[in-house]
Amino acid sequence: MTWTADSILGVWDACCRKFSFPSLGNGHLHLAASRLFLYRSEDDWAMTIEVFGFSPRAGEPEVQVYSSGSNLVNRPGREDFYNDHAWHQHLLNHPHDETRFVFPMESGSWQDGELVASGAREVVVRGNYINLPSRNEYQEAGVEPEDPDRIQVYELCRYLAATRRDLVLCTPEELVVNLPPGLNLVLKLDEWHHPYLSSGETASSTGTFRQVAEVLATGNLSAYHPRESPNTHWKNR
Repeated sequence: MTWTADSILGVWDACCRKFSFPSLGNGHLHLAASRLFLYRSEDDWAMTIEVFGFSPRAGEPEVQVYSSGSNLVNRPGREDFYNDHAWHQHLLNHPHDETRFVFPMESGSWQDGELVASGAREVVVRGNYINLPSRNEYQEAGVEPEDPDRIQVYELCRYLAATRRDLVLCTPEELVVNLPPGLNLVLKLDEWHHPYLSSGETASSTGTFRQVAEVLATGNLSAYHPRESPNTHWKNR
């Protein structure tokens, strides 16, 4: 198949309709940080979006790694599903997208449900011991704690995203776990205009994704010239 910008957008719009496209405005996730990466070769294309934050449903901070592309690899196996039908349905419903999760912060006594535990002094992020900040340090990082007495886990996530961004987001290896070899990184975005999926927007309804689809289809980096204001910071969600 010869991939055009329209056919790539078709993949993403289908994901939006199935709610498998990343939703930065997800009401179940307290967003802390996100990044977008484009990869391509003469034969294949891929996009990875990572979303770091805290979901009370998951119970611990996580990075959702969403990959879409012409030829994904390392797909889930039969052992990851209840039965053969569920496995085949997953592959049928997600022919060009996959989602993985990474947990950069070690679980431990620092966490008390949705709150940072009283008396906790440090948190371990990818083997690094990091002292928990004072309230003033949260404010200096642009995070205003809601509760005068306790810190929310998502507030700590936002502080770490502001001060230890590379630690809480993915490693290069984690980003490409579902991508075939031979792809080259062609564009990395720390901010962009993302569709509001809850309002019915899709990838093709935003200039950003129309342009990055063109980059992936042609390799022409000048196709990306954003005119919409970035909205991926958690303050916009």
